[in-house]
Amino acid sequence: SHARPPARSGTLLQRARTRFDGWAEHFIYDIYGPSVDFALRWRYPVAGLALAFLIVIAGLVASGRPRFVFFPSLDADTIQATITMPQGTSYEQTAEVVARLEAGARKIGQDLPPASDGGLVTRRIKSSVGSGGGHKGEVELELVTSENRDVTSAAILQRWRDAVGPVPAAASVNYSGSRHRPGGKPIELRLMPRNPAHAEPLARELCAALGKFPGVYNIDDNLEPGKRELRLGLREPARNLGLSERELAIQVQYGFIGREVQKLQRGREEVEVRVRYARQLRQSQTDLDGLRLRSPSGDLVPLGWAAEALRERGLSKIERRDGSRVVVVSAEVDANEVVSSLQAEGGAIPTLLAKYPADFAFGGAQEEQRASLVSLFVGFLLALFGIYAILALLFNSYVQPMVVISAVPVGFGGAILGHIVFGVPLTIFSIFGMVGLTGIVVNDSLVLIDAINRRRRDGLTPWKAASQAGRIRFRAVFLTTLTTVAGLLPILLETSLTAQFIIPMAISIASGVAVATILTLYVVPAIYLIVEDMRSTLVRPVSVEAPALDPLQVLAEGAEGWASRAAQPEASRS
Repeated sequence: SHARPPARSGTLLQRARTRFDGWAEHFIYDIYGPSVDFALRWRYPVAGLALAFLIVIAGLVASGRPRFVFFPSLDADTIQATITMPQGTSYEQTAEVVARLEAGARKIGQDLPPASDGGLVTRRIKSSVGSGGGHKGEVELELVTSENRDVTSAAILQRWRDAVGPVPAAASVNYSGSRHRPGGKPIELRLMPRNPAHAEPLARELCAALGKFPGVYNIDDNLEPGKRELRLGLREPARNLGLSERELAIQVQYGFIGREVQKLQRGREEVEVRVRYARQLRQSQTDLDGLRLRSPSGDLVPLGWAAEALRERGLSKIERRDGSRVVVVSAEVDANEVVSSLQAEGGAIPTLLAKYPADFAFGGAQEEQRASLVSLFVGFLLALFGIYAILALLFNSYVQPMVVISAVPVGFGGAILGHIVFGVPLTIFSIFGMVGLTGIVVNDSLVLIDAINRRRRDGLTPWKAASQAGRIRFRAVFLTTLTTVAGLLPILLETSLTAQFIIPMAISIASGVAVATILTLYVVPAIYLIVEDMRSTLVRPVSVEAPALDPLQVLAEGAEGWASRAAQPEASRS
């Protein structure tokens, strides 16, 4: 039987405290006590239930519930549309497209529900043309604050896109909010085709494949059209004369751009002297066709016979990485399922890479997400190893620290369960909360295991020690959970825009601690007894028992002083 503390009497405050203590003792000794004894008798099914809980949580995570969003998207107070026309487009043509975007913004402003003050949700429309070139324009739409409207900025963006519709004359039209996620766009594919001729068809077909996914918008690539140009391709008869593309380029450059032959000093400046064709001989493509090329044998042949001239629009820039040409295809989307579908067997990426051989890598938010998660995982493993090393030193055991740390996975499971209950997606801040949760969960288990070890040193059996330790340490473990959840409750109930970042972290800690408390009070004692069962079965008892370390005494005296005491003979210590 377990003795209860004696009753208290005194002032009104003391009587109130006595009554509260009576309720607590009734719960500990009449409800929790018999239940933990039941868990200890059926310790193997209890441990199995904890394992089953982890398996169910792992299955939910594998199925995409809760959804993982690396960085939470926030409601913006300003949205904009940026338009890029082909290079060479006149200022007037770009202004016409910008006016079309303005008309769409005014239309949705009239159609949207009014703000809380009765005015329009769209407060101001600003536009500009020519910033960065006459082929570029921007329209900015200023909204009322999110607290004063019933529609989100993402929904307004979608209505704006629908109102404007496709703009075939534009090279790209990108709609975005003023609050950008760090790390770039959610989807950014860097493709390095092995054949340069495959760059444009590969990017075009991949953009078309992305457009088939619902919710994907702002699909773009870095193949921005440049100015119109003439591309010269050497004909086969000219190759037979010994001409090459390099010789063709050099001689055309000398004829139309000129070749430096001398530098003259005029005062403090140097003047280059170039030799080239006269102005009247280099003003049209006909003049280019009449250009004479000199073959290695000295023969002169007309350019129109030696090469074929194609009038095409080139690229404004060519991006390279490590010397290889890179085609970047990007898009906006909130769902990671798109990335998984692209890479799946039979998806767009394997199909296109089989057709156009190329190397590819994910950039943007995916690259930032991968680097952050790897760094966080490595840091967590190092911290967990440090916790294990400290506990192994304090307990003088390699097994008991594992019993203490066994609460960490269930705490993670509780954090994920909390996101499912609250309907909040997992974010990088949720992972931060799980890492911080580790210390709280380990602290609760440490208190309980230390109490069991103390009862064992008093001569109790493992079963009685675990049973009594649960009753004695119930208040400490329960109050840790209660104070942690109560402290996080204001954050969980906060509705302001700034708090949306840290709410997932608060959910991870609060729900993880709550669920891990059940593990600490029931499953940790059960696992402790399971370890004792295995030890009594597998380990042969020795005649001399090594002195066990008292964690609190080690902290008080220092590890060196306790180690020197433990090394003394038993007689001298007595």
